[in-house]
Amino acid sequence: MIWTPTESSGIGRERRWDCDVSRPVFLFVAAIACAGLAATKHAAASRYTSIRPHDCTSPADLSADFAARQLGVQVCRGVGGWRLLLVASQENTWIELQSSTIAWSGEQAIVYDAPIGMFPTVGASSQVEWRLDEGGVPTALIVRVSAISRTDQKTRVARLFVVRLEKDRACVVGRVATNKDARALADGPVRCPGESAVL
Repeated sequence: MIWTPTESSGIGRERRWDCDVSRPVFLFVAAIACAGLAATKHAAASRYTSIRPHDCTSPADLSADFAARQLGVQVCRGVGGWRLLLVASQENTWIELQSSTIAWSGEQAIVYDAPIGMFPTVGASSQVEWRLDEGGVPTALIVRVSAISRTDQKTRVARLFVVRLEKDRACVVGRVATNKDARALADGPVRCPGESAVL
């Protein structure tokens, strides 16, 4: 329905009609803007920590135990109460995680469960990426694993392993090729199956 002002209606009423129409439009645009700001506020964030040998140290409380298993170990900077260990055998390196309640090893997932190639290692990477929720709590860890190609030993292959971090457990929820896919998986709903690894 189109309203046509009459002579008696006056310019003032016509202008008020225009304002009455534009007001809900303005409120709608404002609501969209506020929703966008809220989404940005609650978006997941990243924090990076180094796993370079010179940035990590030998843990006095663990070295003897790992040496007895013919393994080397260094402790690297963690986030949110998680202790990050870099563990090495003669052929492979992997990460292990400790918190106040759990201890988790990535050896099985990285070295033995359908490895991406020969002699998989995390040692070729310089850092890991922690994904944090809106409260700054780590919810996932992204680690680059590289290996020698099975089909061409002069070529190295790599994948990003996404480790889900939960209060009572940790697990690898997937391995992907790109940072975008890794972050999407890390920020997604996939959780660890099975029993917890409570100390």
